Amino acid sequence: MKKHYIYLIMISILSTSCIRQFHNETKIIENSKVLETTYYDLNDKTSSLLCGEAIDIETKEKLAYITVEIKRPLITYSTSGDSSSFFQFKNKIPGTYKVQFKYIGYKPLIIDSINIENGKAINVRVGLKSKKIFLIE
Repeated sequence: MKKHYIYLIMISILSTSCIRQFHNETKIIENSKVLETTYYDLNDKTSSLLCGEAIDIETKEKLAYITVEIKRPLITYSTSGDSSSFFQFKNKIPGTYKVQFKYIGYKPLIIDSINIENGKAINVRVGLKSKKIFLIE
């Protein structure tokens, strides 16, 4: 009987997390946030750059190999950060993109609008919040 209750609890937790994950795809996740955004001009006016890093918002540790996607209708670019969490997108089609940061065990972060322009560079530093997982014995 005890196992039956544990299974029911686990199923409800899993279904809630699936619903929350789907719901979270459309907005900035609470407690994950953009820490700093810096814009600067490039010498080459035909180039563009979106770069940055991601950290754990609580421990300040860098999130190595984070997945970053930039999206707009009909176009999606994806990259992974390096071992220092540094990522970059060079010379992408100018326009307004949605940026999504994903890391296993962390709440994703979505920036609704970043405008990539020729001759401009954007440096973004974000902090992601760890998902807390509780085990039932």
